[in-house]
Amino acid sequence: MLAAESDLMSEIPRVLAIVQARQGSSRLPGKSLARIGPGEETLLEAVIARLKLCREVHQIVIATTTNMEDDAIEAVATELGVSVYRGSQDDVLARYFHAASLNSADVIVRITADDPFKDPLAIDEMIKVFEARKLDYLANNFDPSLPEGLDIEVISFKALQASFNQAGKAYEREHVTQWIRNRSKQKFRIGGFELKEIWPECRLTVDHPADMDFTRQVLNTIPQGIMHQTADLRDLLLASPSLIALNLGVAQRNEGLELSKKNSKEETVEL
Repeated sequence: MLAAESDLMSEIPRVLAIVQARQGSSRLPGKSLARIGPGEETLLEAVIARLKLCREVHQIVIATTTNMEDDAIEAVATELGVSVYRGSQDDVLARYFHAASLNSADVIVRITADDPFKDPLAIDEMIKVFEARKLDYLANNFDPSLPEGLDIEVISFKALQASFNQAGKAYEREHVTQWIRNRSKQKFRIGGFELKEIWPECRLTVDHPADMDFTRQVLNTIPQGIMHQTADLRDLLLASPSLIALNLGVAQRNEGLELSKKNSKEETVEL
Protein backbone atom coordinates (compact mmCIF):
# COMPACT_ATOMS: atom_id res chain seq x y z
CA MET A 1 0.00 0.00 0.00
CA LEU A 2 1.33 3.46 -0.93
CA ALA A 3 1.95 5.95 1.89
CA ALA A 4 -0.67 8.35 0.52
CA GLU A 5 -3.27 5.56 0.47
CA SER A 6 -2.38 4.59 4.03
CA ASP A 7 -2.75 8.21 5.21
CA LEU A 8 -6.13 8.50 3.49
CA MET A 9 -7.41 5.30 5.12
CA SER A 10 -6.23 6.48 8.53
CA GLU A 11 -8.44 9.57 8.16
CA ILE A 12 -11.59 7.49 7.70
CA PRO A 13 -13.41 7.22 11.05
CA ARG A 14 -13.68 3.66 12.29
CA VAL A 15 -17.36 2.90 12.92
CA LEU A 16 -18.45 0.22 15.38
CA ALA A 17 -22.01 -0.99 15.86
CA ILE A 18 -22.15 -2.14 19.48
CA VAL A 19 -25.08 -4.35 20.39
CA GLN A 20 -26.02 -4.62 24.06
CA ALA A 21 -27.44 -8.07 24.76
CA ARG A 22 -28.04 -10.29 27.76
CA GLN A 23 -30.22 -13.23 28.69
CA GLY A 24 -31.24 -11.87 32.09
CA SER A 25 -33.89 -9.38 30.99
CA SER A 26 -36.17 -8.58 33.92
CA ARG A 27 -39.25 -8.19 31.71
CA LEU A 28 -38.68 -11.05 29.26
CA PRO A 29 -35.86 -13.40 30.35
CA GLY A 30 -34.03 -15.27 27.60
CA LYS A 31 -35.40 -13.10 24.80
CA SER A 32 -32.04 -12.52 23.06
CA LEU A 33 -31.85 -16.16 21.99
CA ALA A 34 -35.57 -16.75 21.51
CA ARG A 35 -36.50 -18.08 18.05
CA ILE A 36 -38.38 -15.47 16.05
CA GLY A 37 -37.71 -15.89 12.32
CA PRO A 38 -39.17 -18.17 9.65
CA GLY A 39 -35.77 -19.87 9.49
CA GLU A 40 -35.72 -20.33 13.28
CA GLU A 41 -33.37 -17.37 13.65
CA THR A 42 -32.97 -15.97 17.13
CA LEU A 43 -33.65 -12.36 18.03
CA LEU A 44 -29.91 -11.71 18.30
CA GLU A 45 -29.24 -13.37 14.94
CA ALA A 46 -31.85 -11.14 13.31
CA VAL A 47 -30.26 -7.99 14.74
CA ILE A 48 -26.79 -9.07 13.58
CA ALA A 49 -28.02 -10.04 10.11
CA ARG A 50 -29.55 -6.61 9.58
CA LEU A 51 -26.43 -4.81 10.83
CA LYS A 52 -24.31 -6.78 8.37
CA LEU A 53 -26.24 -5.01 5.60
CA CYS A 54 -24.82 -1.64 6.71
CA ARG A 55 -22.09 -0.40 4.38
CA GLU A 56 -20.84 2.33 6.74
CA VAL A 57 -20.29 0.02 9.73
CA HIS A 58 -16.78 -1.46 9.87
CA GLN A 59 -17.29 -3.89 12.75
CA ILE A 60 -20.06 -5.31 14.92
CA VAL A 61 -19.37 -6.03 18.60
CA ILE A 62 -21.74 -7.72 21.03
CA ALA A 63 -21.47 -6.19 24.52
CA THR A 64 -22.79 -8.74 26.99
CA THR A 65 -22.23 -9.57 30.64
CA THR A 66 -19.84 -11.88 32.46
CA ASN A 67 -22.80 -13.87 33.81
CA MET A 68 -22.68 -17.59 33.03
CA GLU A 69 -26.08 -17.45 31.30
CA ASP A 70 -24.55 -15.14 28.69
CA ASP A 71 -21.99 -17.74 27.62
CA ALA A 72 -24.64 -18.74 25.06
CA ILE A 73 -24.70 -15.21 23.64
CA GLU A 74 -20.94 -15.28 23.18
CA ALA A 75 -21.20 -18.68 21.48
CA VAL A 76 -23.81 -17.45 18.98
CA ALA A 77 -21.85 -14.28 18.21
CA THR A 78 -18.63 -16.23 17.71
CA GLU A 79 -20.38 -18.66 15.38
CA LEU A 80 -21.56 -15.69 13.32
CA GLY A 81 -18.07 -14.18 13.19
CA VAL A 82 -18.91 -11.24 15.45
CA SER A 83 -16.64 -9.92 18.20
CA VAL A 84 -17.73 -10.02 21.85
CA TYR A 85 -16.91 -7.91 24.88
CA ARG A 86 -18.08 -9.08 28.31
CA GLY A 87 -18.44 -6.80 31.31
CA SER A 88 -20.73 -5.47 34.01
CA GLN A 89 -24.40 -6.45 34.04
CA ASP A 90 -25.60 -3.08 35.31
CA ASP A 91 -22.94 -0.67 34.03
CA VAL A 92 -23.81 -0.90 30.35
CA LEU A 93 -21.98 2.36 29.68
CA ALA A 94 -18.75 0.73 30.85
CA ARG A 95 -19.42 -2.20 28.54
CA TYR A 96 -19.75 0.20 25.61
CA PHE A 97 -16.68 2.20 26.50
CA HIS A 98 -14.40 -0.83 26.88
CA ALA A 99 -15.80 -2.52 23.77
CA ALA A 100 -15.20 0.68 21.78
CA SER A 101 -11.74 1.29 23.24
CA LEU A 102 -10.49 -2.27 22.71
CA ASN A 103 -11.67 -2.18 19.09
CA SER A 104 -10.27 1.28 18.26
CA ALA A 105 -13.62 2.90 17.52
CA ASP A 106 -13.94 6.51 16.43
CA VAL A 107 -17.71 6.38 16.01
CA ILE A 108 -20.19 4.12 17.81
CA VAL A 109 -23.69 3.16 16.73
CA ARG A 110 -25.72 2.08 19.74
CA ILE A 111 -27.95 -0.93 19.08
CA THR A 112 -30.11 -2.91 21.49
CA ALA A 113 -30.61 -6.62 20.88
CA ASP A 114 -34.38 -6.40 21.32
CA ASP A 115 -34.91 -4.41 18.10
CA PRO A 116 -34.96 -6.82 15.12
CA PHE A 117 -36.41 -4.31 12.68
CA LYS A 118 -33.56 -1.76 12.58
CA ASP A 119 -33.20 -0.10 9.16
CA PRO A 120 -29.70 -0.59 7.66
CA LEU A 121 -30.23 2.20 5.13
CA ALA A 122 -31.17 4.66 7.87
CA ILE A 123 -28.13 3.63 9.92
CA ASP A 124 -25.83 4.26 6.95
CA GLU A 125 -27.46 7.62 6.22
CA MET A 126 -27.13 8.73 9.84
CA ILE A 127 -23.45 7.78 9.94
CA LYS A 128 -22.84 9.89 6.84
CA VAL A 129 -24.68 12.87 8.35
CA PHE A 130 -22.82 12.42 11.64
CA GLU A 131 -19.45 12.51 9.91
CA ALA A 132 -20.31 15.32 7.49
CA ARG A 133 -21.55 17.57 10.29
CA LYS A 134 -18.67 16.57 12.61
CA LEU A 135 -21.08 15.77 15.43
CA ASP A 136 -20.55 14.15 18.80
CA TYR A 137 -24.06 12.72 19.01
CA LEU A 138 -26.86 12.15 16.51
CA ALA A 139 -30.24 10.58 17.25
CA ASN A 140 -33.52 10.10 15.43
CA ASN A 141 -35.66 10.02 18.57
CA PHE A 142 -35.47 13.51 20.11
CA ASP A 143 -39.00 14.11 18.81
CA PRO A 144 -39.97 10.52 18.13
CA SER A 145 -42.09 10.11 15.03
CA LEU A 146 -40.86 6.61 14.26
CA PRO A 147 -42.11 3.48 16.07
CA GLU A 148 -40.12 2.40 19.10
CA GLY A 149 -37.57 -0.11 17.86
CA LEU A 150 -36.37 2.00 14.93
CA ASP A 151 -34.38 4.32 17.23
CA ILE A 152 -30.78 4.91 16.13
CA GLU A 153 -28.05 6.73 18.05
CA VAL A 154 -24.57 7.58 16.81
CA ILE A 155 -21.92 8.84 19.25
CA SER A 156 -18.29 9.89 18.99
CA PHE A 157 -15.69 8.04 21.04
CA LYS A 158 -14.81 11.37 22.68
CA ALA A 159 -18.39 11.79 23.93
CA LEU A 160 -18.62 8.16 25.00
CA GLN A 161 -15.38 8.49 26.96
CA ALA A 162 -16.62 11.65 28.67
CA SER A 163 -19.85 9.87 29.57
CA PHE A 164 -17.93 6.90 30.96
CA ASN A 165 -15.71 9.16 33.08
CA GLN A 166 -18.41 11.49 34.40
CA ALA A 167 -21.86 9.87 34.40
CA GLY A 168 -22.68 9.35 38.06
CA LYS A 169 -26.33 8.34 38.22
CA ALA A 170 -27.26 4.68 38.06
CA TYR A 171 -29.72 5.15 35.19
CA GLU A 172 -27.05 7.02 33.19
CA ARG A 173 -24.74 4.02 33.53
CA GLU A 174 -27.49 1.60 32.49
CA HIS A 175 -28.80 3.70 29.59
CA VAL A 176 -25.69 4.57 27.63
CA THR A 177 -26.49 7.93 26.07
CA GLN A 178 -28.50 9.58 28.85
CA TRP A 179 -25.59 11.55 30.29
CA ILE A 180 -24.76 13.22 26.99
CA ARG A 181 -28.45 13.80 26.15
CA ASN A 182 -28.91 15.52 29.52
CA ARG A 183 -25.95 17.81 28.81
CA SER A 184 -26.46 18.11 25.10
CA LYS A 185 -25.56 21.70 24.27
CA GLN A 186 -23.13 22.29 27.13
CA LYS A 187 -20.15 20.37 25.80
CA PHE A 188 -20.98 18.57 22.59
CA ARG A 189 -22.18 19.01 19.04
CA ILE A 190 -25.61 17.37 19.05
CA GLY A 191 -27.86 16.72 16.08
CA GLY A 192 -31.31 15.38 15.38
CA PHE A 193 -32.19 13.25 12.37
CA GLU A 194 -35.68 13.07 10.93
CA LEU A 195 -37.15 10.76 8.32
CA LYS A 196 -40.24 11.79 6.40
CA GLU A 197 -41.90 8.39 6.06
CA ILE A 198 -45.37 8.03 7.51
CA TRP A 199 -45.64 5.13 9.96
CA PRO A 200 -48.67 3.83 11.81
CA GLU A 201 -48.58 3.83 15.59
CA CYS A 202 -46.97 0.51 16.49
CA ARG A 203 -44.26 -1.19 18.59
CA LEU A 204 -41.20 -2.71 16.87
CA THR A 205 -39.26 -3.72 19.96
CA VAL A 206 -39.40 -6.90 22.07
CA ASP A 207 -39.94 -6.41 25.79
CA HIS A 208 -43.07 -8.45 26.52
CA PRO A 209 -44.63 -11.75 25.35
CA ALA A 210 -47.07 -9.81 23.15
CA ASP A 211 -44.11 -8.16 21.41
CA MET A 212 -42.65 -11.59 20.72
CA ASP A 213 -45.95 -12.81 19.22
CA PHE A 214 -46.16 -9.72 17.02
CA THR A 215 -42.54 -10.05 15.84
CA ARG A 216 -42.94 -13.71 14.93
CA GLN A 217 -46.11 -13.07 12.96
CA VAL A 218 -44.57 -10.14 11.09
CA LEU A 219 -41.38 -12.02 10.18
CA ASN A 220 -43.36 -15.03 9.05
CA THR A 221 -45.57 -12.83 6.86
CA ILE A 222 -43.22 -10.33 5.28
CA PRO A 223 -41.15 -11.29 2.21
CA GLN A 224 -37.52 -12.18 3.03
CA GLY A 225 -38.18 -12.60 6.76
CA ILE A 226 -35.41 -11.08 8.87
CA MET A 227 -33.79 -9.66 5.70
CA HIS A 228 -36.89 -7.67 4.74
CA GLN A 229 -36.86 -4.19 3.25
CA THR A 230 -37.99 -1.53 5.71
CA ALA A 231 -40.32 -0.08 3.08
CA ASP A 232 -42.05 -3.48 2.83
CA LEU A 233 -42.41 -3.55 6.62
CA ARG A 234 -44.03 -0.13 6.63
CA ASP A 235 -46.42 -1.11 3.83
CA LEU A 236 -47.39 -4.31 5.63
CA LEU A 237 -48.16 -2.51 8.87
CA LEU A 238 -50.10 0.29 7.19
CA ALA A 239 -52.32 -2.39 5.68
CA SER A 240 -52.59 -4.57 8.81
CA PRO A 241 -54.26 -2.90 11.82
CA SER A 242 -55.12 -6.31 13.28
CA LEU A 243 -51.42 -7.23 13.28
CA ILE A 244 -50.46 -3.98 14.99
CA ALA A 245 -53.12 -4.61 17.63
CA LEU A 246 -51.23 -7.68 18.88
CA ASN A 247 -48.85 -5.60 20.99
CA LEU A 248 -49.96 -1.98 20.72
CA GLY A 249 -50.33 -0.46 24.15
CA VAL A 250 -48.60 -3.21 26.14
CA ALA A 251 -46.06 -0.67 27.42
CA GLN A 252 -45.21 3.01 27.32
CA ARG A 253 -42.42 4.20 25.06
CA ASN A 254 -38.96 3.90 26.66
CA GLU A 255 -40.43 1.77 29.43
CA GLY A 256 -37.03 0.44 30.47
CA LEU A 257 -35.53 3.90 30.82
CA GLU A 258 -38.48 5.21 32.83
CA LEU A 259 -38.35 2.19 35.16
CA SER A 260 -34.62 2.68 35.61
CA LYS A 261 -35.08 6.35 36.47
CA LYS A 262 -37.83 5.52 38.96
CA ASN A 263 -35.86 2.75 40.62
CA SER A 264 -32.57 4.61 40.82
CA LYS A 265 -34.05 8.01 41.78
CA GLU A 266 -30.99 9.98 42.87
CA GLU A 267 -28.84 6.89 43.33
CA THR A 268 -25.26 7.48 42.31
CA VAL A 269 -22.43 5.11 41.49
CA GLU A 270 -18.82 5.25 42.52
CA LEU A 271 -16.58 6.22 39.59
